[in-house]
Amino acid sequence: MLPFMIMACFGGITGAFLATRLSEKIMNIIACIILTFSFFMVLKNNRKMGMDVEDNYEKEPSFITPFFISMYDGGFGPGSALMNNIYFLKKQHSYLKAVELTRFVMFSSCMSAFVFYYLYGIVEWGIYSGHGWLDFGVSFRNENGAIY
Repeated sequence: MLPFMIMACFGGITGAFLATRLSEKIMNIIACIILTFSFFMVLKNNRKMGMDVEDNYEKEPSFITPFFISMYDGGFGPGSALMNNIYFLKKQHSYLKAVELTRFVMFSSCMSAFVFYYLYGIVEWGIYSGHGWLDFGVSFRNENGAIY
């Protein structure tokens, strides 16, 4: 798993770097192209998901695909967990193993992208303070203070 973590970290940093360098209009165009491409890939290969009866062994995953998915995650985010999960399922991993690898890769790419954004100086703590883990107990109270 260490090679996946390293590739995910580099992918997250690369995606965050590109997100800070490209304009918002170009980023929106790239996101639409990537998500449309991913959508059609899922539709095209939907019948081949999961473990085959004849081919019941795990295929060795490459490290380049998680790098590009992590790069997308570092720059955009939405849909990257699904991309990772589908990738590991296509490599004949069981569902639980695919989810485990996906969580691990996502954590690595998100943390590396966050560190890049933090060091770059564009993290607004005012936005995160009400929704972060520091105010976790407050998020379960309604406007009258009752806990639900």
